[in-house]
Amino acid sequence: EETSDSELAKIAGAVIEKIVGYYGNRPGIELSSITHKPGTPWRTQYEKYDRNIPKGTDIPQDDIKAYFKSISDD
Repeated sequence: EETSDSELAKIAGAVIEKIVGYYGNRPGIELSSITHKPGTPWRTQYEKYDRNIPKGTDIPQDDIKAYFKSISDD
């Protein structure tokens, strides 16, 4: 069964609310520590460029997807 756009929007909204509820009041330095841990997509790029990421470098979407898949409960 296919999910409608409005159903997807409701699901996305609920996910965003949970994320903001969990991380919203945390200080920036804590959020940076979380996202920069070894094995994260950001850290992978950091190491790839020998700790000198060129300005404007994007983290590949496939890396982000793979990382979150690897840490999800599903």
